[in-house]
Amino acid sequence: MKQLLLTFILVCVCALGQAQTPQLISYQAVARDLTGKVLSEKPISVQVEILQGSNQGTAVYTETHELTTTKTGTINLLIGGGNASAGTFAEIDWSKAPYFLRLGMKQGKETGYTEVSNTQMVSVPYALYAEKAGTVVNTSNPNKDFVLTCAGDANDNIKLFTILNGGTIEGYIGGHPESYYIESDVSFTIVYLNGIDLQLTAEIEGATINTEYSSPSTPSGRCYTFDFAYYPYPEKHPLTLVIKDKENNIIASYPFTIQYNESSIQPN
Repeated sequence: MKQLLLTFILVCVCALGQAQTPQLISYQAVARDLTGKVLSEKPISVQVEILQGSNQGTAVYTETHELTTTKTGTINLLIGGGNASAGTFAEIDWSKAPYFLRLGMKQGKETGYTEVSNTQMVSVPYALYAEKAGTVVNTSNPNKDFVLTCAGDANDNIKLFTILNGGTIEGYIGGHPESYYIESDVSFTIVYLNGIDLQLTAEIEGATINTEYSSPSTPSGRCYTFDFAYYPYPEKHPLTLVIKDKENNIIASYPFTIQYNESSIQPN
């Protein structure tokens, strides 16, 4: 069997959270053999599997594509638009990360697919995740639309999903017996959907911010991590995640509540 491999060029999202837009991920790669020689104008079959949990996890979706490489060996796939053999692409719950993309390839009369790539989808397909989570923010100016998403582990995704949907997150007890407080943290990315640097900022109102990290704003977006607390600790307390534009106007707000985890340290 001839050994094959794929050199990745990019993975990007075609769907931008619009209901009328197909849920597809655009994927481009270069097909080569193990000597590095480009497979030019060759008919190949590519199997796409989306695995949940680990690179050997359960395949929640499988599809195949029959195509011919270009002169430069390039292949272009619309993941979600192939011949599905297992699962439904539109029903993948992107909040239940991590997910891995496993690709297999075969040529000619080969009967089985040779695995050529197995990588974590570290950038969750933002618009597809947002369509499930309801977090795409459509402003009055379509050039300012954005989405909040998380590409961390499952716990990070669940926490962000809970905040964006007005739920209650659990914190842990910190401090000393005479001054206990509830502490928690959250990490997320503000993704600008139209390639314009919106210079948006994020804040958590009603909380004391212990540490805050934000990456520089770029045309793609920016990342935030907050470690925050509320003094003193009540059973439950309302907070609000707010997003502001560069003029410091609030353009989106997400009220949520925080309460202590009963398994954490409690006061006497």
